[in-house]
Amino acid sequence: MKLGICLALAAGIACAFASDPLSKRPLNGVLLKEAPKIDGDISDPAWAEASRIEGFFDSSNGSTQIDQTKAWLGYDSQGIYIAFDVTDSDPTNLTAKETREDFHDGSGNLGDDIVGLLINGYNGEGSMSLFAVNPLGTKTAQIAGGRAKKTEWKGDWQGAAKRTATGWTAEIRIPWSILNYPTSKNPLTMRINLARYQVRTRVESFWSDRGRPELSANDGYWHGILPPAPPKPKISALPYVLPGFDDKNRLTFRSGVDLRYPITGDLTAVASLNPDFGTVEGAVESISFSRTERFIAERRPFFLEGAGFFQAGAGHEIGNFFYSPRIRTFDFGSKVYGKLNSRDSIGLLQTVSFGDRLDVVGKWDRRTTSNEGFNFLLNTRQEPNRKESVFTGNYDRRWGKLNFDGRAAVSSGTGGEGRALNVGLFYEDRNNFTWLAIRETTPDFRLPDGLLGFTGIRGYSIFDEWGGSWRNGYWRGYNVTVDWLQEWDFDNNPFRREASVNLWFLNKHDTAFFGGGTYSYFRDEPDRGGYIGFRKNQSNRFFNYSMMVDHRRIGNENLRFIEGSVNMRLFRKLDVGFQTSFLTFGNNTDQQILTVGYELSPTKSIGGRMVVLDGETNWYLSYRDSGKKGLETFVILGDPNAQKFRRMLQVKFVAPISFG
Repeated sequence: MKLGICLALAAGIACAFASDPLSKRPLNGVLLKEAPKIDGDISDPAWAEASRIEGFFDSSNGSTQIDQTKAWLGYDSQGIYIAFDVTDSDPTNLTAKETREDFHDGSGNLGDDIVGLLINGYNGEGSMSLFAVNPLGTKTAQIAGGRAKKTEWKGDWQGAAKRTATGWTAEIRIPWSILNYPTSKNPLTMRINLARYQVRTRVESFWSDRGRPELSANDGYWHGILPPAPPKPKISALPYVLPGFDDKNRLTFRSGVDLRYPITGDLTAVASLNPDFGTVEGAVESISFSRTERFIAERRPFFLEGAGFFQAGAGHEIGNFFYSPRIRTFDFGSKVYGKLNSRDSIGLLQTVSFGDRLDVVGKWDRRTTSNEGFNFLLNTRQEPNRKESVFTGNYDRRWGKLNFDGRAAVSSGTGGEGRALNVGLFYEDRNNFTWLAIRETTPDFRLPDGLLGFTGIRGYSIFDEWGGSWRNGYWRGYNVTVDWLQEWDFDNNPFRREASVNLWFLNKHDTAFFGGGTYSYFRDEPDRGGYIGFRKNQSNRFFNYSMMVDHRRIGNENLRFIEGSVNMRLFRKLDVGFQTSFLTFGNNTDQQILTVGYELSPTKSIGGRMVVLDGETNWYLSYRDSGKKGLETFVILGDPNAQKFRRMLQVKFVAPISFG
């Protein structure tokens, strides 16, 4: 293992200054005399003026032996225009089912063919926005900096597509008004890339090769762009009213407002007074065995807005330094987040529960170069009998494929003073990722609003991952990880010793097989065993099913965990998902989750969820009319996040107001 790490790091240093002609590709900007019509038909003569783009690369292996894509890119004073000619060797088997806007959630599990433009107006690493369409012309976007899904806040853009005899074509128009870029009288250089995902072959391809793992630093450069001055900022408000009946048939009423103000093109202020979190469906916690608290994904809009500007960096070996589920509710909250310039970005957040609690988070991130940067984060939490703070600093540096990342943190307050340190060195190329980390966390270290694992330990870990894909043969993809961890407490007694192996293979029938084994000691308690499972239709979110069995011996007890799931789309618009889990370890625990959703139109849907945990059942039904301009309506029967069903009805109305 040690020899392998040394060879990997040596290879990274040798490749540090090697140039890759397939990456960081340049493209000159072209100012169009006439804007093309966005209807999916790329025969519009306006495209003859635009820059022609071709030569896409398979992100898995850098090959050009794939179904190719051509594109044309131009701009005018109103917006950016891009057209795609998407060649498919089997055009009758395109996958296009999504009719709901913004169907791509960033999880990577795409069910449709798509093409799109990635753009960063500040020519810096990260902060890329994605605008994409599928063969039906359904739009999906992920805008840098975080935006609410309400059209008035997110901004509107156009997309259209058509099927052809050789595949399909697509056109996109992105108004300058919804993009982030600096104000300048001189021509700008922007970071761009063009992406395509083909479901049938599972090939993700880029115009400027990002490599594997995908690095935004390898995106292309769009030179000589003269966009208009950003529009005069306006205050946007989303007031809501929420009348209803509670489980005692009493009339209830809530109201509040969310505010948004774009201070600059890439610096945003958001505020929320009396926010409504009760109607937001939270993630369901797994019942699988864990020695530490589990991570649960955030779904509340206030915390999702600009969430990336509050991430502290690579402190994952210690914990999540800001874990927003710690703040369950508040009376008033505000945040400012975004880029101050091409190098500096900030995130400032405060929430107040009047007379009860105050939480403050602040982060400053500085990219000294595209390969080097540092950030600092401060988090404080004050309650009548509790006050805690943590201050962290992170430094990262990349030399080609070799990376260094170090974080130090100090905490103080009611629980005492503590410190934590994590230093990591890792190497990554197209098929391999190797990580060596050394860390120490004192017994009194605390994260006021963070998710922290074990404290009072010091040790190291070595992690190695190999992964890739094949385009021919029975096996089409693989991923193998090996992990070794050794930790001691502050009395130099062994705390945790663990070795694990995890395997994942994908065959040509799109079935994934996975398994692994662990041999460890937690203090003096042995923990050894393994798991095995499969997932049919790995890349098809519209119909897949899976099963996994985990069997371990922990101390003198057997642990068995079984989990199965099935997801399917019926009658073209009905999505049904079912997951069941059983845990036997001391006491028996079981959980079943049923979710149903039906799309009445691209903006209207009905749905619900039922959760059964150890015989207690909670369910709710909902109607949604949202994702468009103007008034939005939500109707909810039940409480999405209760443990048992509550007979209550809530009707929510959200109306946009803009002024300034």
